[in-house]
Amino acid sequence: MAMDIPAIITLALRTIQKIALCYGFEITTKQEKEFVLAVLAASGANGMQEKLAALGTLKMIEVQIAKQTWKKMTGIAAENQLSKEVGIIGIRNLAKQLGINLTKRKALQAIPVIGAVVGASVNGWYIKEVGWAARHSFQERWLIENQKITEI
Repeated sequence: MAMDIPAIITLALRTIQKIALCYGFEITTKQEKEFVLAVLAASGANGMQEKLAALGTLKMIEVQIAKQTWKKMTGIAAENQLSKEVGIIGIRNLAKQLGINLTKRKALQAIPVIGAVVGASVNGWYIKEVGWAARHSFQERWLIENQKITEI
């Protein structure tokens, strides 16, 4: 489990990055990275309150990115103290959610024979959740940035 959790988080981050590239978004700026972490937090949230909080953070970061896109990425937001605080809070909440969520899901891996089957299915299910959350988030951003819709 000590090797599995970092590996699954790495795989989840790569999945989000590849989906972002499919929609034409490169993860180069600090706020794009915060958006990726917010997608990861939204996909790994346990309860409805956590999901709503993660979605609120995701929407706030999406609005900041849209504002920056409109202002031609002047770099002002990178120095904004609010942005730094949101990033710290987001990373802390993400670590808490992932720690609880993955530990609960991987508890049955301690049983030798059943552990491999449970571990593989939990990993696959988790990556599927991450993929769907990333797809929906980047679809919404693409639609808004290309003026197909105003807001969902």
